[in-house]
Amino acid sequence: MSRKALRICLTLVLLISLGVAPRASAQRARSFQVIVLHALTKRPVPSITVHLRRGADRITDPNGACSLPLPSDDSKEIRLTLLGAGYKTIRNQHFPTPKAGSTLTIYVEPEAEKHIESVTVSGQGKSINRIQHTSTLSTATLQSQSNKSLARLLEAIPGVSSIKSGATISKPVIQGMHSSRILLINNGVRLESQSWGADHAPEVDHTGAGLVEVIKGAEAVRYGAGALGGVVLVNPSPLPSSQELSYRGHTNVGYVSNGRGFDASGSIEAGLRGAGLRLHGMYRRAGDYSTAEYLLNNTGLEEWSGSVYTGYKTDRLRATLYGSLYSTESGIFIGSHIGDLFELQQVFDTGRPNDINISPFSYKIKAPRQKSRHTLVKGDVLWQIQDQQELHLWAAYQDNHRQEYENRKVEAWTQTPVMDLHLTTYTTDLLWRLQWNRSGWETQVGLSHLYQKNTNQPGTAATPFIPNFATLNLGAYLVQKANFDALALEAGLRYDHRITDAAGRDWRRLRYGDKNTYTNVTGSLASHYRISDELSARASLGLAWRAPDVNELYSNGLHHGGSWSLGNRNLKSERGYKAVFAVKYQRDWLTIEPSLFYQHIDNYIYDAPNKTKGENGIHVHWSGVYPIFAFEQDNCRFVGGDVTLTAMPTDELTLTGKGEWIRGRNITRSTWLPFMPADRYTLGAQWQRSFGAHSRWSTKLSSEGIYVTKQTRFDPEKELVSSTPGAYFLLNLQGEVRYAFDQRHSLKVLLSSENTLNALYKEYSDRFRYYAHSPGRSVTLRTILYF
Repeated sequence: MSRKALRICLTLVLLISLGVAPRASAQRARSFQVIVLHALTKRPVPSITVHLRRGADRITDPNGACSLPLPSDDSKEIRLTLLGAGYKTIRNQHFPTPKAGSTLTIYVEPEAEKHIESVTVSGQGKSINRIQHTSTLSTATLQSQSNKSLARLLEAIPGVSSIKSGATISKPVIQGMHSSRILLINNGVRLESQSWGADHAPEVDHTGAGLVEVIKGAEAVRYGAGALGGVVLVNPSPLPSSQELSYRGHTNVGYVSNGRGFDASGSIEAGLRGAGLRLHGMYRRAGDYSTAEYLLNNTGLEEWSGSVYTGYKTDRLRATLYGSLYSTESGIFIGSHIGDLFELQQVFDTGRPNDINISPFSYKIKAPRQKSRHTLVKGDVLWQIQDQQELHLWAAYQDNHRQEYENRKVEAWTQTPVMDLHLTTYTTDLLWRLQWNRSGWETQVGLSHLYQKNTNQPGTAATPFIPNFATLNLGAYLVQKANFDALALEAGLRYDHRITDAAGRDWRRLRYGDKNTYTNVTGSLASHYRISDELSARASLGLAWRAPDVNELYSNGLHHGGSWSLGNRNLKSERGYKAVFAVKYQRDWLTIEPSLFYQHIDNYIYDAPNKTKGENGIHVHWSGVYPIFAFEQDNCRFVGGDVTLTAMPTDELTLTGKGEWIRGRNITRSTWLPFMPADRYTLGAQWQRSFGAHSRWSTKLSSEGIYVTKQTRFDPEKELVSSTPGAYFLLNLQGEVRYAFDQRHSLKVLLSSENTLNALYKEYSDRFRYYAHSPGRSVTLRTILYF
């Protein structure tokens, strides 16, 4: 089956590349091309939104080019609006109507005064290209929902869900893949932290990002080993720069009813003569969350972060320095740590905590709890060697300190962590990029280096969850892009050599660990074809690998997800391929984007309940009794797809429908894989209008209904209970009012409600669903001031 699917995917790529050129030529006769260039450097400017009329928005590609349809009437002039982060807005400017097939060149100037909220942009900074299958979250979305975790925000993207450990801990799942199979790139640096396991959330502050992008493909070539499932890019906005001193900023304050949470964030930035500086800070605190019927004790959290981003650029040189510090402390639902087998079975039967064990609301975070602090420092230099060549060098240092605490019966020992891990990582990357004389042709050659060391800190009086280890990874890659007018191609090849040396002592004080060497070659092939002005297709095939994580090999201890984790020292590297095929149809008022994917992975590593370990799958520990989740390895297959439909019956009303499906199958055992997301359907509507003098007032109302089906494709042997949660429906509402005092100063007030109907439900991919339901209704009031 896997070979047949591979042949089908390769055929699709070739068909898109070769099969429909004659038809496209006829369609292009009704369009013209726009080239956007930098007014000073005369270089192409990508990611500029060019607006002709409603529904005729195009984004410039890496060559600064896009194609627009000619007006159907015989007007002598057209009006264009150009929007882009870091550039002056060109609004409703008149141009002579171009001839069919001709090119219109437009120059844009850098702008430091422009307000960030007034820009509509689909990519900035280190944004990706049109060939890759991607989705984005805009600045406005990130700011309006800044109280949510990154994983929950990404659930708005089709094909992306999350795996959770209760109300506050979650990580993104891209088409069935999660944890170390998803690479999180923060300001161009791959996040290196103790992020293994479903109960370790990504340690990154997204409130200061300008854009978040998701790549739904196996992108190991560009971003390194492990990216079997996809990549999440957290991109900052470009630093301001102008000849005269300028500044801008914003503050964002919100209150959330569920958990009585409070959050505040803000940024201020300034630019002068090529130099730019941005300061950002965030603080968030919440107490115990509630379901629709009861309280979830010890689920509070406290987070704070700060960052500094500065840089200087000339015509040929750009240098930046970025530093951030992120700290979080969160409680683990007390009902997941149970003292005896009888009570554990009682909770499994009822699916909720006993009412007599529920305490009044509190902000206090008690054991079990976890603390984590992450430091990132990155230096970046880009040298424009010639007009078409550039050399890019960046180096980063990361320090991650994670502590986990358990109720150890004696208060002095309860305040001592049972897990105290310190991870330091050094990375260096060098990239040479050549833009050919032929438009759209580009060559990239890169080298990467990673060294990291993870150490168990002494004084825990507990057996380490994982051994100490050190890892060295050396990589080299080549990416070639080609553009044949309507057809864009990209091919890549990467070589990685990885050495991991682990050593520790188990509970019997016996030494264990190994030195493992992994050498792999990965590749990718992708194409994008513009069939007509309304229709385009995209196909990609990625080959990737992932070495076993140290916790998957050696873990033997309590996970805060309420389970006892058992590693498997016989695990091998995962190797697989992923094919993605997508189509986009866009007219004046209608956009339809369906996509399909197929992924086969040999030696797929997963953890699931194992009833052959311990006492019928239960581990008895001095702190309580816990189900055993053991790591296993089989050949697996993932098939699925998603579709998004957007309709604009009027300029003020937008209707959106989404659907997403995934099937995860264990080929070796002929069973279903555990914790695969259930089918999800979303229907939303948004109405917006500007009014008042000079349109100073604007308002936006939106509603969203989400229906999630019951997961019927599961293996009973890999479950702790006899059935999966039932289907559920959630209703989310949001209202927004904004007043512009002048061109730069404005105030926005938002009122939103999640789970408005206060449904009592469980998510199948939530590891805590065995113990409790998901959070109930939550109302948020937020104010954002721009200055």
